This record gives sequence, structure tokens and C-alpha cells, in this order.
Amino acid sequence: MSPILHLFGNWKWTGPAESALVTARASGDGGLLMLGRCPFRDLEHAVLSRALRLGLRPVTLNQLQKHWNPLRTGRAAAEVVQRLGGMTPGVIHVHLDSDHAAARAAVSLLPRAAALVRSVHEAGPHAARTRRLLRRSTDLWITPTRLLAESLESDLGLPPREVAVVEPPVDLQRFRFTEERRRRGRQRLNLTEHELVVGIVARIQPHRRFELLWETWERWTRIGRPIRLLVLGRGTHQSELAKIPVADKKLSEWIRFAGYQEEEDYLEALAACDFGIFLVPGTEIGCRAVREWMAMGRGVLATRRPPLPELVEDPLDGRLVDEEPESMLRALTEHDAARMWKERGKRALLKAQGRFSANRAEIRLRALYSCASLMVQGTTAEGSAEPPEPALAISAVRPGFLEEALAWSQSSGIDPGRVQLLHPDRSRDIVSELLTLLHRSNARRLLMQPHPEWDRSLLRELQELGVETTLLDAPSNLPENHRRWLQGMVQRRWPEQRVFFSHGASPPES
Repeated sequence: MSPILHLFGNWKWTGPAESALVTARASGDGGLLMLGRCPFRDLEHAVLSRALRLGLRPVTLNQLQKHWNPLRTGRAAAEVVQRLGGMTPGVIHVHLDSDHAAARAAVSLLPRAAALVRSVHEAGPHAARTRRLLRRSTDLWITPTRLLAESLESDLGLPPREVAVVEPPVDLQRFRFTEERRRRGRQRLNLTEHELVVGIVARIQPHRRFELLWETWERWTRIGRPIRLLVLGRGTHQSELAKIPVADKKLSEWIRFAGYQEEEDYLEALAACDFGIFLVPGTEIGCRAVREWMAMGRGVLATRRPPLPELVEDPLDGRLVDEEPESMLRALTEHDAARMWKERGKRALLKAQGRFSANRAEIRLRALYSCASLMVQGTTAEGSAEPPEPALAISAVRPGFLEEALAWSQSSGIDPGRVQLLHPDRSRDIVSELLTLLHRSNARRLLMQPHPEWDRSLLRELQELGVETTLLDAPSNLPENHRRWLQGMVQRRWPEQRVFFSHGASPPES
């Protein structure tokens, strides 16, 4: 596959910055990262510094910036092309409107078209200008959660499952719990060895609902001795939002403000806590702190704000509570809390290892990049200069069915990394494109999403090719009578044929 170009204009470590870097890192050696410059000489370029620590070697552009300024878009695009030095990327992956506009303009300057992949990190409804950009110049959309994907499909008027979901990975090795980290963290933060401690990682801002914690701890003092709450974060208005209310309620004995923690201090602080709290997602809708708690082997007590129920499974690896003190207090004062949170932490770690690994994200991104490049470059057409990646199986489904496709591959004994994703609705002749791709990749297994052009002649040709065909059942967007007819036709021709039900799939842990 051609190189993948990643563009990210913001220099601050906020919002989607972490997702942009881990996505670029998951692209491996085939990825190139370009960042916007920091406009202030006396301030650190936080994203660049983090990128270098992750082992990335980004290029800094003078014209690329966080905010979309149409007057600078052309200059940013020209600088992108100039810094590419003749290299033509197959895919350009962007995260912000400014990146997107520059990438769209750069594509028109390249000798060969590139696919535009957009990661969307914020819930809608989006501004009209953003919606136009997303709808008219995007080949493939990615979000960190299923709920956000469905919201984006509704906002842009896209078909169901048009938007793919890739959960941002966590550096599992970096966030590995050790007893030494716990000991150092407790010693530095003046915590005793055996007391139960809960932590919260969040910027202290009005919308993050910190007042819910102060009310909960105040009620707790009326019925017994609360456990220690460790607040890991800071904010411009932290005095009036946090420190003054805690002092007024006489909670300073139980609530400690540790401030902003960095690098190893941050890891030690997580390890020092027995479990975590997460109340309200911020600008990074992927809820990075929840994933980091879990990677550290810590369960999480969370509200039901989306997308937290997608991450926390009550009561197995955490607790989900209503946004009121009574609900939170019941969860915090449950019987045998220390043992319960220890068990939840073990299960949270297993979830993190299965769902948040870099390898898992890399498999999904590779499949989506290949799918996007097929939409633009026509790489399945006969005589194309660039053949498709070697594949053991072809999955002709919308990008939002990626998890089902990978679950199908695992159930078929196929390495998920050897599955070629093909969008069934983004070709002028999908049947010809599918057959050409099957010929050129030599794949012998096919997962098909029901499509008006899938007919008896195609099935006969697949049978002659010796391709084992599985039907993806999509009840949400297929009439019942059409589904029964297609399933029956497939099973009459291949009595042993399995029918894969999408709504019964569980995410593979590869």
C-alpha cells in the first residue's frame, strides 16, 4: 500500500491530539506525520514533544494550524505537497477541519488521487461549514465509539453503518501496574499503605460535574468515614469550583488535590488508586482516562453519559451510576468494596488487553485504509499499477461492519490482518470490482452484505471460483422478505453454508 499521510494542525496537547498521534503510530513505518507549528516561541510544542517520545519523526509545517482559515488553506496545501518531496500518499488521514481543508486542496495538486479519511472526535450537530466538508470531501469516516458513529450518520444523512469505529489504543506496556509504582505513588502523595483510595483524572471545569463529588462526600460524612478521593487535574477556576467548596464543606480530610501529573508521576498516581471515577467526557470523546485506568488494572465508576456505557460494563469491570449523589453513594458504599474493586480491576485489565492494544487498532486501520484507497484509485481494475494487499478473505460490507467482518474471519480461522475490506456501495460496477479483487488477491472466502446487485449469476460465478460465501445478515436496513429470499438462495446452493448474523457478533480480541 502507498504511504499514509497524517495531518494534525493543533500544537496543544488537548482534544484529539492523543488520538492523532496513536493513529499515526499505529500506521507503522508506512506513515508520515505532519504537524502545525507552535506560533509562540516561548512555549513548548506539546504535540511535537509527545510525538518524539513515541518514536515518531514528524514534519512541522508553517502554514498548517488548528483553526480553519480559508485564506491559508491554499498555502498549507502547497506546503504539504512540497514537503512530500514527490512522494504520493495513498491515503491522507485528518482530524480537524483545518487539516481536512488543506488535505482536500493538496489532493488536487498530487499526480495521483489520494483517499481522504477523517476521524471525527466531537458529537454533533456540527456547524454547516463542517458538515459540508465532511459530506462532500470525505471517502471514509472513523469515530472512537459506536454511538458517535450513529450520531454522525444521522447528522450527515449517511446510510446505517457507513461510519467505521476504531477505539483509540493505549500503550499497555507503559501503563502496566507494578507494586513498586503503587508504593512510590502512595509515598509521594502521602497515602497510607492499606487505605482504599479512588481517583479522578479530569480538568477542573464547570461542565465536568465536580459538584456531584463534593455533595456525595458530604453525605458520606453523615453516615460514616469516607474513603480518600484523589483529584488528578487542574483548571483555571479550580479555586471556586473545587478547593473553596471542599473547604466550606469541611471535606479536606477526605479529598486531596494532587494537581496535574505528568510522565512517571502520572503512572504512579494511577497505580496508587484502587479504582477510578469518570463523570463527564471532555473534548476527547474517546474517554482516554477511562482506558488508561483499565490498562492500569483499575475498575471505573462512571456516569451513564455516552459513550461511557460502551467502555464500562456494570458490575463486571466497573459501576454505572445516575448523576445524583444517592446513586453514587450507594455504589461507593457497597459491601466488601475493597475486594469487589480488586476483582473489577482484574477484569478491566483483561478488557484493556483485548480492546485497547496497538495491534488491534493497527489491524483495523490497515483494513480501512485499504478500503478507502480502493474507492479512489480503482486498484481492483485490471491493469492497475498497484495490486491489492495479499488477502485470505474479502469482506464486501460497509465500514461500520468492520467488527463483524473481523469476528467472521476469526470464526473462519483466518488472521484478521489478512481480510480485505471492500465497500459494496462505492463503485460503478461492484460485481466486476469484487470479482477482479477476488482474482487478484486469490482469496477463497467472501463475506457479503446484501446488495441489490448480488444475484444468481454472481453466486454461480463465485461457486465456479471455489469461493466460500457467507451472508452478513443486516436486519436494520434490509426488508425481511428480501433477507429470507437471499439467505434461502445461498443455503440452497451451498447446504453447508453458514449465515453470519451481524447483531450476534462480538468484537474479536485480536
